Amino acid sequence: KMRNFSKYSFYTYSHKGAEMIKYFNKPMEEVTTYEMRKFLIMLKEERHLANKTVNYYNSILRFMYEVTMDKVLNKKQIQMLKHKRRICKVLTKEELSTFFNACDTLRVRKGMNGDIRKITVPVFFRLLYSSGMRTTEVRLLRIEDVNLENGVINIRFSKGFNQHFTVLHDSMLELMRVYDSAISKLVPNRVYFFPKNADKGFSDQWVRYFFRILWDQNNNI
Repeated sequence: KMRNFSKYSFYTYSHKGAEMIKYFNKPMEEVTTYEMRKFLIMLKEERHLANKTVNYYNSILRFMYEVTMDKVLNKKQIQMLKHKRRICKVLTKEELSTFFNACDTLRVRKGMNGDIRKITVPVFFRLLYSSGMRTTEVRLLRIEDVNLENGVINIRFSKGFNQHFTVLHDSMLELMRVYDSAISKLVPNRVYFFPKNADKGFSDQWVRYFFRILWDQNNNI
């Protein structure tokens, strides 16, 4: 809090910090630099995480040692990975039309999970596109964050320092209302607006997986 971290940063630092504690399976004070390097290499070579994501874990390790435990850490032994800056691609109307058509015609397996995906995917990706919200901001939206009366979304888990708001276009608001009515029948008393189940939202991996499948159906990047 003294560093004025956003709720999103607080959430991810806590979540990934707990993940690392579980991985090392011993007090963090006893973890050696060699073990840290081995962990970061595992993220890259076994879990195939992007360099930017591995560096995020590295930053959390440094924070835990240097700030939380007030210990000296030789950063030269756990250096950040280099990563190329990507130039954003501007999608054409045809590409967008093809992508959203793939969302609308997504084939799923029978059952609860399939039913949830069938109605969630088209709305989730349209909200991402139309609102300009980040993927994590949409994933972590809770029921109380979305005002379906006036179309205002309260973004609490943001990359920035302060929460902020976004206003939905009328067509997107109507789509969100229809979705809310349908998903409420499948997942009553849900916590997240886009629920995986009653008390969990979707992961980053889920978003990347479905985006890649839907995009690759008819497009080549």
